[in-house]
Amino acid sequence: MKKTALILAALFTGAALSADEAPASSYSITADIPYVSTYVFRGTKLATGSLQPSLKLSSGAAYGGIWYSQPFDNEYGNEIDFYGGYTFAISKSWGLDVGATYYYYPELDTSGGADAGTFEGYVGLTGTITGALTGSVYVYQDFTLKNTTVQGSIGYAVPLDEKLTMNFAATIGGVKVDQGPDYAYYGASLTFPWKISDKATITSGFNYATNDLEGAEDNLFWVNIGFTYAF
Repeated sequence: MKKTALILAALFTGAALSADEAPASSYSITADIPYVSTYVFRGTKLATGSLQPSLKLSSGAAYGGIWYSQPFDNEYGNEIDFYGGYTFAISKSWGLDVGATYYYYPELDTSGGADAGTFEGYVGLTGTITGALTGSVYVYQDFTLKNTTVQGSIGYAVPLDEKLTMNFAATIGGVKVDQGPDYAYYGASLTFPWKISDKATITSGFNYATNDLEGAEDNLFWVNIGFTYAF
């Protein structure tokens, strides 16, 4: 998504609110409809151009949602992710994010014994380093594939005017694969959220990722554009 996308988005919304700052009865629903020219997950290409709508429900420090990827090229299958988690406030600037994701591949051929989905848990530290500089460190454990991923990200937001912001993010990660070669990946993005109303935002951006996985396509460049609405 997947979870990487959520992390990068969280980098620019500030650290988690403390328990006293988040009303217990508050909730929000966010709908996001982005297009990506290449679907890249943890430094590897999973599909070409794809529409990736999602719906997220948040209530206080708890959240959950559904994310969908529909490639335009029939060579690639679609994907549906279900996720949920809770962010425990450590301080006014930092929080501990704990949750899980189920990755479901409805078009995957399982006749050979492959799983139609995988279940992954995660825990991460996320918050503000200083000023507009934010960061996070996450550990993911896929209990189906028995793979472990460690990922660190930083983000920096620069307001260009009252409605437009320039966001920079960089990511580095490593995957320990149970059955296969381990690999590292790196990425960076430059995105421009344009707030067209109190509830609606249009975001466009440029992205780069690479990996050291032998045989995998690297030096990946892609663009994204999407519409977000908060109810």
